[in-house]
Amino acid sequence: MITLINLFTVEPANQQRLVDLLARATDEFVSRAPGFLSATLHRSLDGTKVTMSAQWRSVADYEAMRRDPGPLPFLQEALTIARFEPGMYEIVRQFSPAGNSGPAAMRKAELSDLYRAYIACLNAQDWARLGEFVQDEVRHNGEGIGLSGYRGMLERDFREIPDLSFEIQLLIAEPPHIASRLAFDCTPKGKFLGLDVRGKRVSFTENVFYEFRDGKIAEVWSVIDKAAIEAQIQRED
Repeated sequence: MITLINLFTVEPANQQRLVDLLARATDEFVSRAPGFLSATLHRSLDGTKVTMSAQWRSVADYEAMRRDPGPLPFLQEALTIARFEPGMYEIVRQFSPAGNSGPAAMRKAELSDLYRAYIACLNAQDWARLGEFVQDEVRHNGEGIGLSGYRGMLERDFREIPDLSFEIQLLIAEPPHIASRLAFDCTPKGKFLGLDVRGKRVSFTENVFYEFRDGKIAEVWSVIDKAAIEAQIQRED
């Protein structure tokens, strides 16, 4: 996740006009762009500054949005009344009211959006981007398999289940944790979870819990409803 911060300098008489332009551009175009997570619009009390901070899944997503001609008229009009200084940042730490610092945490909506982007990455089999969502030292069911092992596990799943698709059925975000119920309707080619599926179509769910650290998945705990698959196989036999 990256944060883009734009600081605009404006005459007090034009501050509200600038705020309205930025709000419209964000509502109508920017917030609909893939990879957009959240944004906050600020105005200074003295009327001379407007600041927009926005969180994006990646630099590539932000750059793709900039190529969209939709928000361009708003930006062009904004530049006629203000000058701005853009900057790209990453969150390092956050501090509690008691003064204790800890890893930067996301709000519930931001974490949910990030998780949905991760699931979209899996369904697209976009393995080159997996590291944007998963830490290098990720652990799965208590085992430290690392990013390469995690990717290998997913690639193997798609080889063994060509029509595999992750569907979010239930999602609860409580930063830094996600609880997700994933639904599957697919046809494993051979054995799956030790069961001789033999190309039969089966439907099942997976309950998964994630812990995020510094904006990426660090821990995964997964339980698949194996009994549901067994019951379907037995009925067909």
